[in-house]
Amino acid sequence: MPAQAGHDEGKSRMADRITATERRLIDDWLEHRPQREVKPTPTRPRAVYPDRIWRGPTPKLRPDARRTKLGPMPVQAALEWAFRREAAQLELPERRSIEERGSGFGMEYVLMERARLGGVQIDTSIGSSEPHDDAETIAAIVSNLPGDLGGLRQAIRVSELARAGLEPNWMPGAVPRWQPMEWRRDRAPGFEEGKAEVCGHWVEHFEVAHPKNPAKAIRRSRRHELRWVPCHLHPTPGAIARARANYQDWWFSLSHIRRSLKACGMLREVSITDAMPSMQPWGDAE
Repeated sequence: MPAQAGHDEGKSRMADRITATERRLIDDWLEHRPQREVKPTPTRPRAVYPDRIWRGPTPKLRPDARRTKLGPMPVQAALEWAFRREAAQLELPERRSIEERGSGFGMEYVLMERARLGGVQIDTSIGSSEPHDDAETIAAIVSNLPGDLGGLRQAIRVSELARAGLEPNWMPGAVPRWQPMEWRRDRAPGFEEGKAEVCGHWVEHFEVAHPKNPAKAIRRSRRHELRWVPCHLHPTPGAIARARANYQDWWFSLSHIRRSLKACGMLREVSITDAMPSMQPWGDAE
């Protein structure tokens, strides 16, 4: 208590030293004191480099990829419904031998582990329902693509594209352009140029006046380097041709799947129409 009383007494003495006028001036300054101006942090301008690598447009999800209403639909929409919406899986062959696959465990092991955990029942469900019967039929047709259309490799490619809701990238708008093999960016931000290499040199001979006797001439020589910038075509015509050939392989696979689904007669709630994506969209774009 004495310590607290001494502290209060010290505060009262300090308050007595400040007059009413000084207190009013202090309060007025606190109320109208200038606010500190916060300047925004300067941002570095974004460097704009030339288009060195052709990337093409960003793939976008097709509107029909989220389709849930059954009935007549094109083969591409049916594939996206089966693999994306219903999560159907291809019937891939088992490549491992019986010895490599290993063996399961019996019910005795399950009961022992359940007793070790206190008699609880373990939920081993995966939390999802089985795919639709029509989706399973579509997956089976895709799994049996003939070898001349790519076989299992092409079946996996078709199913993954359908699962992602995309089409093969046929490089729309790609034009081969000459570009440097290597770029250098060691100058101002945003400046970029092709990296040059020395391919030779040549010597320049010339005469200059003598510094002490202008009537005389002194022969000098200066070595000059010959530089060139290695360039290459990007994208190459071969890369564009391969991308469009892959698109046509995908298109022929869809055509085969469409004919097989219409001929099998096993679809119940889904019917395949004759609509197909463009066979040569690069020709339509031109």
